[in-house]
Amino acid sequence: MRGLCLRVQPTGHKAFKAVYSDGSKPCWYHIGPYPAVGLADARKTAKKVLLKAANGEDPLGERRVARARRHEADDTDTEVAAVRTFIDGAQPSLLPANAGGPTVYFAALGRATKIGFTTDLEARLKILQAGTGEKVKLVAALPGGRELERQFHRALSSAKISGEFFQTEAVMEFLVNITNEMVELHHSGQKGST
Repeated sequence: MRGLCLRVQPTGHKAFKAVYSDGSKPCWYHIGPYPAVGLADARKTAKKVLLKAANGEDPLGERRVARARRHEADDTDTEVAAVRTFIDGAQPSLLPANAGGPTVYFAALGRATKIGFTTDLEARLKILQAGTGEKVKLVAALPGGRELERQFHRALSSAKISGEFFQTEAVMEFLVNITNEMVELHHSGQKGST
């Protein structure tokens, strides 16, 4: 497909890019890291980006504006409501869960973080590591099933890259909010019991 490329860095890191011209210079629109983002998803995203560019729009500029708006947005709206649902229903801990139990995990691979479900966390992380040239870092693991995983996917839908991969920066911000909510609930519970 014309305009879609797989850029390979000297470090071995691979990422899909959509390349278009704004009239004066080439614009490299980052789609996502390979193999976290598959070819079919990369093609879909590239088609959208290239169509926007062909219609005179600026996909890179739009992404920058959207990112700036996200940083300025008040975190107390839907994310906090979703976090309260998770905290009330699942009592999550951001520490690694039992490797043998149902677990929702957050595994960072550079700019992409996979939010997935497994019943064997250790084995799943090894499989992820084998499939990428980047270091896979376990960020959080919560006891829970597919419904909890879906709730996290919905709450972070605006940061979705592809499939179960989300922008790492947005995921980290989200996890900080969860942690803050847990601390507040813990402190308010302690005040009520004294």
